[in-house]
Amino acid sequence: MIYTFQYPNFTTLRYAEYMCDRDGDISRMPTYQWLVFGKLPESQTLYPAYSEVYSTANGANKYISDVTVEPIPVTNTSVSLAVGATIAVTNPAIHDAISSDLAIATVSIVGTTATITGVAAGTTTVTIRDAAEDTMQIITVTVA
Repeated sequence: MIYTFQYPNFTTLRYAEYMCDRDGDISRMPTYQWLVFGKLPESQTLYPAYSEVYSTANGANKYISDVTVEPIPVTNTSVSLAVGATIAVTNPAIHDAISSDLAIATVSIVGTTATITGVAAGTTTVTIRDAAEDTMQIITVTVA
């Protein structure tokens, strides 16, 4: 056992520097982080939901070393409309919407609402995107 009073220059920092190589490979190890900073690194994965997402470390002795942000999953929906009927989809992140066949259903955007209108019998797909051109929702529209 080492008595620190006999070795006044023995500190956790010196011990960490002693056990590290010149390439810094060990400096990425949790043991090194604990000895030098008194905290352990923690990786986190965030799942956004069209709103701001905040994250903090899970413990007082941890810090966030890296964050992975997963994409928002695309929502697939099916609706049936009569000719001339409409359905409204509201989402604060809606920026663009397009129908794959305008002869069957049209889509228009006013503010944060996309309105789908049945035009003629058939099936088409309406794709709703956000400002980053990421697909938010795919709606299969069947007009009867």
